[in-house]
Amino acid sequence: MFIYAIVPLTKIKRQEEKTFFYYGNDDLEIGALVAVNFKNRLLNGIVLESKPLFEKKLELKKSDFSTKKIIKIISKKPVVFGWQIKLAKWISEYYIHSFGDSLKLFVPRSLIKKKKEIILESIDEKTEKKEKNGEINFIFGEKGARWEKYLDLIKKRKKKIFILFPEIIQLKEFEIFIKNKIKNLELICFSSGINAKKEFEIWKKIRNDKFDLLIGTRSAIFLPINKIDLIIIDEEENPSYKSWDMQPRYDGRNVLEKMAEMKKISLLKGIKVPNLRTFLFIKEKGLPDIKKMEFPKINIIETSKSGKFLSEKVVELIKKNKKKSFIFFVNRRGLAPAVFCRDCGYSLKCPNCQLNLVLTNNTLYCNHCSFSKKIDEICPKCGSWKLTTIGFGAEKIKKELEELVDKEKIEIFDTFNLPKSEEQEKIMRKFNNSEIKCLIATPLILKFPFKADFGIVVSAEQFLNFPEFQIYEKNIQRFLKFSEKTKKLFVQTTDKKNRFFGFWEKSSIEKFYEEELNYRKNFSYPPFGELIKIVNADTNEPRNKENLTDFIKEFKKIAINKENYEILGPNPCFIPKIKNKFCWNIVVKIKRNPETIKKDLFQTISDDFIVDVGPETLL
Repeated sequence: MFIYAIVPLTKIKRQEEKTFFYYGNDDLEIGALVAVNFKNRLLNGIVLESKPLFEKKLELKKSDFSTKKIIKIISKKPVVFGWQIKLAKWISEYYIHSFGDSLKLFVPRSLIKKKKEIILESIDEKTEKKEKNGEINFIFGEKGARWEKYLDLIKKRKKKIFILFPEIIQLKEFEIFIKNKIKNLELICFSSGINAKKEFEIWKKIRNDKFDLLIGTRSAIFLPINKIDLIIIDEEENPSYKSWDMQPRYDGRNVLEKMAEMKKISLLKGIKVPNLRTFLFIKEKGLPDIKKMEFPKINIIETSKSGKFLSEKVVELIKKNKKKSFIFFVNRRGLAPAVFCRDCGYSLKCPNCQLNLVLTNNTLYCNHCSFSKKIDEICPKCGSWKLTTIGFGAEKIKKELEELVDKEKIEIFDTFNLPKSEEQEKIMRKFNNSEIKCLIATPLILKFPFKADFGIVVSAEQFLNFPEFQIYEKNIQRFLKFSEKTKKLFVQTTDKKNRFFGFWEKSSIEKFYEEELNYRKNFSYPPFGELIKIVNADTNEPRNKENLTDFIKEFKKIAINKENYEILGPNPCFIPKIKNKFCWNIVVKIKRNPETIKKDLFQTISDDFIVDVGPETLL
């Protein structure tokens, strides 16, 4: 008889994280897949250890989990490799999430609930011994230049390469690019949009090393990439590598760095403009600097706070260049971001989310829960008919453009008007083929390949006026990407003296980073400290705040070295109510010893809370 240490592939309460023992007649390999009874649920689990009964008797006596027989062996051969189990454990500890749920990321969907036995080939997990740890190198430049360098590496190398892309659009574009350049290449393209059957076929190919080049988005990280020589992260500064809509909220860049470190694989980062963390790494390691990188020329247009949204200079530019292409860059969709009453000051809000309703085509919409209704003729609070709009969105720009350009040549490019990727791709083809001359676009457009004659940032304040500590870094990267896709860039602003534009006038990107790093260091913000955002959503607001307050008290009892951390909150979230739930959060700012602080959080935090380690936004 053998005793197995097994991790069920499910989310287990953090306070109940431990080893669960089962028994059976076979000596199973580490990583084998079995079906077990876990708390009266039939679940699949991964074998972490298989030992004869006599070696585990003492440990079993101490366990408070009754040992049960496994129900069925699904795969005697490993479904996950040993290094993947270690990586899943690291993800669990780093992102403060259940080990079983973290390990589940590495198992194909079709195997998570599989109850019939499968036969897998034996794989030698051992890789060649490497004398040195994997190196980290960088390629700077625009997309085309970076991709040509990747192409050279693929042509020269005989070993396997994995290239990670931030989004499916770039992935598809690179797939076409590489297929046109190299024939007879065993290429595998993987993303989360692949169905379960296809996913399992690819998983088996990767497991059996039947590929030359693997390209994929974030989910490809969890494939059984056993033997590989080089990992490339393209557009490393892109925030899409961070998971935001599922648990654990991992950062694909961090996970790949850890994987490269564990397996001693060389890592190459392709960068247009580095984020602050990467810049600091380059500076400290003495790797190739970015002194030669400069801001491109932009034309700053100071505007008045009048009723028109396009300045006289922009209007003249359009009139003189009617055959040229324009992108009008906005940060808001709809006609206006708010409708309010001039008599009582009441603004029309979503009943589910307490957010201002956005006006589009005489209909009010909520951007978060999809609630909609026809615009009121009178104020629902005081009965006044003096309803008006404040601010502007894409549709107001369109109305002004229609006075200058044919309606047929203007389109709005956002997720409201173009919810499907096929629709977005169709509009981009029309624009690139000169069938459309003017696009009013939200940041969604930066995912697509295009080249416009003129780029117009309609209001810099729409992008800059947010209470975010990294708002300048995000928008410098955003504007640089936009400028790369336009021949001439114009930025309208009501505040030309804003510190943001001072960086552009200095021209050197390095000066911006140095100044921003000093600011971050003074307040222990990343990359000098670590942030953890903890969110609780509840239909009862007082209970919500009370639960977070109780958690802070319990956490402080364990985490006694208060100089190592700071807790901000509890406070209502930037969006205080979504889908009839009140949202409150706290932010834990870790100054020193993050591993210890995270262990303390793991012991005390409620499983009802959403934990986001290294959030892309604090809003």
